[in-house]
Amino acid sequence: MNRILSWVISNFTSKLPFVFVIILTAIIVFVFSLIENVFLKIEYVVAIFLFGALILSVFYFKELFKIDENFRKIESIPNDATMLNYEKRIIFDDQSLVDKSAITEAHKILHNNMDTVYNLFEIKIGSGSFVPKFEDIKFEKNGEPLILRRDVVNPELIEECKEVCGNKKVVSVTKRFNLPLHIEPKETCDFQISYRTFAYVNAINEKSDWYQYQVMRFTERIVIEIILQGEFKNKFIIKTCDEIEADGHQKIYQIYDGSFERMKTTEQALWKIKAIPRFKNDKMTWIINNPKIGYKYRVYFTLNKKE
Repeated sequence: MNRILSWVISNFTSKLPFVFVIILTAIIVFVFSLIENVFLKIEYVVAIFLFGALILSVFYFKELFKIDENFRKIESIPNDATMLNYEKRIIFDDQSLVDKSAITEAHKILHNNMDTVYNLFEIKIGSGSFVPKFEDIKFEKNGEPLILRRDVVNPELIEECKEVCGNKKVVSVTKRFNLPLHIEPKETCDFQISYRTFAYVNAINEKSDWYQYQVMRFTERIVIEIILQGEFKNKFIIKTCDEIEADGHQKIYQIYDGSFERMKTTEQALWKIKAIPRFKNDKMTWIINNPKIGYKYRVYFTLNKKE
């Protein structure tokens, strides 16, 4: 009942100027039918018209203010480049059975919106426990291998620590470096980085695990895939984790803003349009169109051995 009432109120509010015009027209017709003096009719009609124009002007300037506010918000967002497509694949294969590692691939299509060359794209590889050596990362640009020298990209390792019982404990590690792309003005670049990671040992140990992506620029589409291949697919299945949220729902995905506040409204909006993670026995897929800048999109999963 509350949903129906809120829907009626929101739709009525959006159509308020139209409703007002209909009511104003009805009043003018009614006044015409009551007054016989022609000059008096004209005076009343002009007065009603001016009153209506005043009210409609209020509605107009209110909408104009909203549009201006939205434009100012957009102008404050970096628009040097647009991420046309971001695809993240986490692949468990035969090697995963040996050392509990996985392949991670990040494929990006970036369009340069500037009138100058887009030179450097910042790469951040973060985890609670593991980041690869720079020499173990493979790069591709427009389908061709990209060989990079360490002294050119100057990778930096960042450790976040917290104090536990008087000792510092590393809670997350991030490798950061700038990838030279040199995208010409108004052109598009297709590039990919891949490496083996030990960041998903919890999932292989049949515990809850997760992957998260933070949107840092205008992005048209995100595709997150977790794939089981080879012999690993014959021995494991991928499924939602067994953890339950405080509201009683299964923990499948969460969305946070930059300060790690849960964005429940955005989560519910994705649920309504069924833009949620899809699980099969050997694959998980989550497709998000037009994600919000600054938001962190997190999916939970686990792996179970086949009986």
